[in-house]
Amino acid sequence: HNFRRATMSLVNDRETMINMEESSGLKFMDMGQYNFMVFEIDSVTKKKAFATSLLEESSADIERMDVDLNQYRQELPKLLALLDLDKFCPPCHWSKGLTCAGRVKHLQNQYEVPRHMAKLSAMAQSSCRKSDKDLENEENAKKSMEVKVMENWDKNKKDYCGECEWDDKMTCDEKVEFLKSQYEIPDDTAKATVFVSKECTLSFQKKSY
Repeated sequence: HNFRRATMSLVNDRETMINMEESSGLKFMDMGQYNFMVFEIDSVTKKKAFATSLLEESSADIERMDVDLNQYRQELPKLLALLDLDKFCPPCHWSKGLTCAGRVKHLQNQYEVPRHMAKLSAMAQSSCRKSDKDLENEENAKKSMEVKVMENWDKNKKDYCGECEWDDKMTCDEKVEFLKSQYEIPDDTAKATVFVSKECTLSFQKKSY
């Protein structure tokens, strides 16, 4: 009993502890410090588990939203067709010195009108509407142009505008990503397809006004 008491007295002696730490290369701690560290480690482990759980739930939500968004994007052209927005003619003249696309941008900037509403407003002017024959010719020309654009893509890509608006809901870059995921086509092919829309070119944006 006396030996144990003497041993404990030596262990609790600060100078003795310092000598033991120096000779052993170890760092000793009392039970209070030990219990606190165990508590901290346990706390961090629980926080990490909680964060991992939240991340997994968020990832699942994002995947569901992406599926819903893709479905919406597939239906969007049909909805726009019902409003005749596919007949909107961006480069046509709304009035002297102002294109139909320029009129749309003016309404958006001046009155904060949603883009599709601004297009409908501009299309009240008959010169901003394409005829059915125009649409047919445009579709044929578009297919031919896509081939030519792709053949000279190294040159044409300098005029590509990824940040420009493809429609109300997405930029040209976002449209490219949609085409890549939907049809599994290469990046350049998707960009060339989008490039045919003049709204996705820098040169057209500069001429819009």
